[in-house]
Amino acid sequence: MRVYFVLPAETIYDAQSRIMGHRSTPAPREQLKKLREIAPRLKELGVEKVICSDLDGQSGFFLARNVGVPCEEWKSLRRFNVGKHHGQHAEKEQRVLKEYHERWKTNPNIPYFGGDSWTSFKNRLAASKDKLKRNGAVYAVVAERFVIEQMTGLAGKLERGRVYLWEDSGSIPKPPTTTH
Repeated sequence: MRVYFVLPAETIYDAQSRIMGHRSTPAPREQLKKLREIAPRLKELGVEKVICSDLDGQSGFFLARNVGVPCEEWKSLRRFNVGKHHGQHAEKEQRVLKEYHERWKTNPNIPYFGGDSWTSFKNRLAASKDKLKRNGAVYAVVAERFVIEQMTGLAGKLERGRVYLWEDSGSIPKPPTTTH
């Protein structure tokens, strides 16, 4: 299995340091065009398909068109659903997530303001991971930073406009401390 991860184009909410959790927020055209720069590298790496969540479909389908491959949307790759906190400022949300992090230590099934519980998020990512393993193709997965970190265990600063190779080590995701 070869999977390459790519961050989606910066959305309007990203530029405003706000959280997107359960509704798609568009990316400006100039941000989408930046994805075009990595298309030749993905062709060179032999990518056969682009996978994205329905919330990142704008970036996924744009990238797939530029690579010349099909694109699939998987709801299981959605970002952590912050429920009614969709659109909140990231700095404020970090404090609230820290509080929930403590709650999830004793009960990971507590939903986050009508959104995901830690268990539901972890299960969705596990389903995506299994599906990627079963299919065995060479994929480019367009996913938000937190999804990539939790699914792969890749730590450190992930940057837009870069391609990240993932080789599964079987790591288990850790509860979130940030969604941005």
